[in-house]
This record gives sequence, C-alpha cells and structure tokens, in this order.
Amino acid sequence: MSRITAEIIADIHSGEITMTREGHIWTDEEKTELYIQYYSGMGITELAYLHQRTENAIIQQLQAKGCLRQSVRRNKKHSTVCRCNQCSSRNTPLCLQYIAKS
Repeated sequence: MSRITAEIIADIHSGEITMTREGHIWTDEEKTELYIQYYSGMGITELAYLHQRTENAIIQQLQAKGCLRQSVRRNKKHSTVCRCNQCSSRNTPLCLQYIAKS
C-alpha cells in the first residue's frame, strides 16, 4: 500500500474526508490486521484512513491491546520477523500466536 499524502491527511483532520466504518464493530480479523500494520510502522492517521475509522478509534484499539505502552517498540522498516517464543526469530509481532497472547 502506498503512503497517504499530506493532502489526504489534511482533509481527514479538517473533516472533509469522513470514515465509512466509523462506529461499526471491529472484527477479530480487522483487529489482528491493525496490530500487524501498526507494528510494521504505519502511522495512526494512515491506519485510520486504511481501516476507514477515526484516529481515536485506532488509538482506542491499540490502547486496549496494550500496543501504546512505552515499553512496546515498533519497527519503522516493516519487519517480517516473528516475536513469539516459539519462533527462532523475534522482535516483531507478526505471528498470530504472539497477537493472541497479547
């Protein structure tokens, strides 16, 4: 996916772009996708646009999962290494086992 432009970000913040899934219930699949995308380095506004949710909704989902704690680090370079205790490679939460345990 290409990054969103500054113009789109400005339109989101000004309210000119409305999110079509605002207020809808999150599916488990959508939440999992959100966590993976966040840890791969996507920003809050980009996630909001991609998921068609408000930035506050994105933040609330990430806080509920504990993703926004200071001790949790995410990779800005879109890493694909697993972080669960069963894999030989660690340090990114792209494994569904890791997400399920979190």
